[in-house]
Amino acid sequence: MLLQFLSVYNLKAQPFLIKKISGGLSPKSIVHNGQGLFFAQNMIYNHTVTVFNRKLQLIKRISDRVPGSLLDSIFKGKFIKGSPVEVAFSHNGKYAWVSNYRMYGHGFNKTIYDTCRGQASCDNSFIYKINTETFVIEKAIKVGCVPKFLATSPNDKYLIVSNWCSGSISIVDIEKEESVKEISVGSYPRGIAIDSKSNYAYVSVMSSYHVTIINLSTFKVSGKIKCGQSPRHLNIDSKDQFLYATLNGENAICKIDLSRKKVISKISTGKNPRSMVLTPDDSLLYVVNYSSHTFSKIETSEMKILKTIKTETYPIGITYDPLDKNIWVSCYTGYICIYSEAPPSFTNKENEIDKKSVDIYTIVVGAFKEADNAEVFIGQLNTNEMEFFIDFDTTKEIFRVCCGKYKTKKETIIPLNSLKKLYPDSWVKRAVVQ
Repeated sequence: MLLQFLSVYNLKAQPFLIKKISGGLSPKSIVHNGQGLFFAQNMIYNHTVTVFNRKLQLIKRISDRVPGSLLDSIFKGKFIKGSPVEVAFSHNGKYAWVSNYRMYGHGFNKTIYDTCRGQASCDNSFIYKINTETFVIEKAIKVGCVPKFLATSPNDKYLIVSNWCSGSISIVDIEKEESVKEISVGSYPRGIAIDSKSNYAYVSVMSSYHVTIINLSTFKVSGKIKCGQSPRHLNIDSKDQFLYATLNGENAICKIDLSRKKVISKISTGKNPRSMVLTPDDSLLYVVNYSSHTFSKIETSEMKILKTIKTETYPIGITYDPLDKNIWVSCYTGYICIYSEAPPSFTNKENEIDKKSVDIYTIVVGAFKEADNAEVFIGQLNTNEMEFFIDFDTTKEIFRVCCGKYKTKKETIIPLNSLKKLYPDSWVKRAVVQ
């Protein structure tokens, strides 16, 4: 009865903003571990995983810089950096498994960008195992080229990783802490959903119109489900009846009946729908619309849009906390926005941006209208010697590729002269960093 009441209440509720967080963020994703911790992965540009609690407080900033020996003995004595993309948790929430788009440092030299195709074009990368009690990176496991999404099987036996540029899926044995199988699925695999019995993994292949089914007993492809152009993110309901997919090439969400392996509903929520999250009772689906700068609240039984809520620019990740009824949205331009569906009297009424800002100087080497183009440009740079990141100019709505953060303009003279040899239009920008 209580669950039924909550479902009805949530259907009618209007999500409202309770807090915005910024400062040293470029969150590619945000995920709740089920135990009150929220992990935001800050990709290449900040080289960190930031951890927040239910009080909406930052409690830890985990660097992706690790001793090379954690990766392999051949890197002993060196330090290697990663580039966090996504996270999956063990089902007790104790461990976080974080994918790294690429590795930086001694022994990692091949250019990587999203349009790469084939493992020969780039180095294999690693998955980090983070203890959520100590926030220490305990293990690094080698997978394919450009690992993006990952998911743990409900029985905590396997970690499934999609390797974007390898066109494959890595199956990691969690107990052995090693990859035991790599399965080819086609170019640009991304989203993964696993059924409740840990029998099958469903994998979206963004270069296609289908979702690939992996048998976790045989480690073989057992079928495909046609769903629509460029499926990206997947969610499966708790009863293994329905699979939901964001269709990046159609600006739509589809609902798949798994018993019939057929799409039974398709709706448009906004431009470039990306990540989604289901509520525990499967009644609601929240999805971020990247290029519409919104997220949508969907009633799943009828696939009806109940609300569309404005966010900061380029929302890309979303997660849900059923205890507080809070929706956490990560925006690529440096914000985490938290919305609530609980009655206002039970929420933190504070609506603010956390800022501890200082003036700094940075060197601009390129500017782009689209975030994807800025990512490609960074992937082509030699970042082993210099630290590059993306800065979004909210006034001009452009993505600037920058290098370094300096306390004085004088400190920029030597690196600026060096960069001008390759990028003549490089210039120094005074900025505010939080």
